[in-house]
Amino acid sequence: MIQTMTTVVACSVALLLIFLGGSPIEASESKPVGSSDSARIRELLFCEPGPTVDPGFAYYQGRSPESIAEEIALRGYRTVHLVITSEKNVNAALIDAFHDEGIAVWGMVWAGGTYSTVGFPPEWEEWRQQLIKPAAPSGFIYLSPYHPDFREWKKQSLAELVRTYPLDGIELVEAFFPNWEGLRSGVYGDIGPYAEKAFRERFGEEPPNFTDVRHPRFYTKVPDLYKKWVQFRVDTVTEWLDYLINSEGGIRDARPGIPVATWTLATDWAGALEKSRVDLGEDTAAIVSRVKPDIHFLQTNWPDWIKPDLPPDYMRKYTPFIEEIRRVAPGIPIGLQGDIGSLESMRRDWDWIGQFARAAKETGFSTYTIYEYHIGLYMYTEAPRVVKVRRGGPGWVILSFNKRVDAWSARDTNNFALPAGLTVDQVLVDGNRVMLHLQGPAELINGEVKLMVSGIADTPELRLLKNYPALTMQPQTITIPAVGS
Repeated sequence: MIQTMTTVVACSVALLLIFLGGSPIEASESKPVGSSDSARIRELLFCEPGPTVDPGFAYYQGRSPESIAEEIALRGYRTVHLVITSEKNVNAALIDAFHDEGIAVWGMVWAGGTYSTVGFPPEWEEWRQQLIKPAAPSGFIYLSPYHPDFREWKKQSLAELVRTYPLDGIELVEAFFPNWEGLRSGVYGDIGPYAEKAFRERFGEEPPNFTDVRHPRFYTKVPDLYKKWVQFRVDTVTEWLDYLINSEGGIRDARPGIPVATWTLATDWAGALEKSRVDLGEDTAAIVSRVKPDIHFLQTNWPDWIKPDLPPDYMRKYTPFIEEIRRVAPGIPIGLQGDIGSLESMRRDWDWIGQFARAAKETGFSTYTIYEYHIGLYMYTEAPRVVKVRRGGPGWVILSFNKRVDAWSARDTNNFALPAGLTVDQVLVDGNRVMLHLQGPAELINGEVKLMVSGIADTPELRLLKNYPALTMQPQTITIPAVGS
């Protein structure tokens, strides 16, 4: 077992240093990530900020993994949290592309359920949690940690995942029971037969009732029994993570040494620590103490991130959660997750993110991730611009933009003004990359070339919110380096 104090990493890279190129991340030397450089990988994972990237969004579809990775790298990021909605459907080429750009990759996997049943066995429906009111918020399916077949299947799937793919770290998110204020909303469980059976086996009596206010064991009528139920759920979440990570055949057994992160929710709410136990079954200190993750992340809970006027230093209110972690694991790195645009009213810009990063560092977080890279306010306000120019094959020039560009406008050769004697005879577009083939005398093609680019738009149809117009770049004159320079 990896002991807590051995996980300490000296985070020499600040969370935020200066603003460069329209993003608040200091650009550092980019070199491919290799599995042999474990110390460097751990520093990237535990110390460098990194966006959450969900390749299921349309913004990432229809483009090469290399263009996705390059766009993230050009923002200055050296770590990503890669969403894996199904352990049976992983984009290995995207992991490799991130590594080629010098970016370390966290594999982000949901422990409490799934967004995708790709690769699930036919009987998976039996694994569903039973809730007071059937629900699948945002398409998420809650699955029962009490079901023996699901338990074994999930453990084997995670073990296969870390053995098969060159992920630099693995993080298990949202292992909790649904949900915050669940007893009020009805999105509360698991109250199904497997949960009831486990409770009876532990306590020798029937669990509380949650669906019939006239029932003699309705949870509000049996406070002592309900107290047992609350602790039962807390113990389940803690044991579930420990089982997936530390049991025989679990993650650490399948791939010894892989950095492992656990996550719990944090909320600026009166009595939030106890409410997390009651509503979610989460006890952050118990999880960190038993599971002994290499790093623990506090995930911003929805009552906080939905606030349009959420101050960027809101995480200072998470001190009680930090103190709980420090009480049981004084030296463990602690990360923070924040949302920058899941709702229209709370999209965040680079200035907000920069203040968020500074406050996170001051509060004691060693790293952070923002959900999700392409949904921040900057995607709706920042026009395309060329941020990198390089030569390709004979006659080819590659222009890399700060964001994905519209293929139709980029293919219009009238948008590229060249010196006399040179023309563009072919244009290829790949996400944020525009590849031009120059035609003309060899001495002109191969020498230093001044190129003016204009008229290229971004892709509003691929944003999370569709009711905003395209943004078109300002005319930009760039220098194409001479061949061999």
